[in-house]
Amino acid sequence: HLLLIEDYKGSLCIYRLRKATDRVVLSLFLAPMPFTEAALIQALRRVNGFNHNDEGSFFVDEVNYDQIKDLGFLAVAQSDYDYLYDPKVYPELLGSGFSSLRRKIRKCDQLQLTVADFTKEHTADAQRLLTAWRAQKREREQPTYSYKYSKFFLEKWTDFPQSSIAGKAIFDGDQMVAFSMGGPLNTSIGAIFLTYADFNYPSLGHYLLYHQLLGMQNFTFVNHAGDRGLPGLITLKTGFQPVANKTSFAISFST
Repeated sequence: HLLLIEDYKGSLCIYRLRKATDRVVLSLFLAPMPFTEAALIQALRRVNGFNHNDEGSFFVDEVNYDQIKDLGFLAVAQSDYDYLYDPKVYPELLGSGFSSLRRKIRKCDQLQLTVADFTKEHTADAQRLLTAWRAQKREREQPTYSYKYSKFFLEKWTDFPQSSIAGKAIFDGDQMVAFSMGGPLNTSIGAIFLTYADFNYPSLGHYLLYHQLLGMQNFTFVNHAGDRGLPGLITLKTGFQPVANKTSFAISFST
C-alpha cells in the first residue's frame, strides 16, 4: 500500500491507498494532526469521493473521540489503549517509580553517546537505521508493523513546516543508533510518531524516549500510542509511568 499526505489548513491528513481484490481503496490512516473538525470532515469527504461510496471507517484516540462523538458517526468500537505521559516529570525523575528508568539512563550516559535535535540532514542516516531495524526484527522473527508507515514518513516529512515536527537523533561517534519524531495533536497534547533504536545497545530505547519527552515540555500531555500486546513495548512504555492509558476507537462513518 501507499501513504498519501495532505496539508489541509495546517492539519496533516494521512491516507492509505491500497489495492483490494478488484479495485484501489483509499482510507484515512490517522486522524488529522493537529485535530480539527473541519480537517476531519474534509478528509472523510475525500476518502468517500475517491471510493465512490458514502461509508467508511478510521481510528482515533480518546482525546479526539471526545471532540467528534457528537458528529453522528454510525458505530464505535474499542481498538487499543494509548499511553499518555506528563512530560514535566522527566527532567527530575523523582520517586521510586522511576528507579529502574534512572539506572537505564545512567548506563547509556556512560556510553558517551551524542544526542542532537533531528534535522533534515539526519534523514538519510535515519532511513539506513530503519532498514537495519527491520533486518534485526526479521532475524528475531518479530513483526515489523510500523515499517512502511515510518519509511514513508521519513521520505515526506520535510515537505511540511519543520516547526511542527520535533525529533531526536542519537549517535555513537558518527553512526546514528537511534532516532525519534513527535509533534502536536492539538495545542496542549503532543504525540510521538516514531522511535527506533539499535537493538545492540541495551536500554537505548528508554534513553531515546527519555530525550524525546524532554524535548516536548511545551505540551500538557504526550501520547505514545499503544503496545500491540508486545512484551518489549509494554515494558518500555510502562517504565515511563504513564499518567493514563487512553482508549483508541474504530469509527464507522457516513458522509
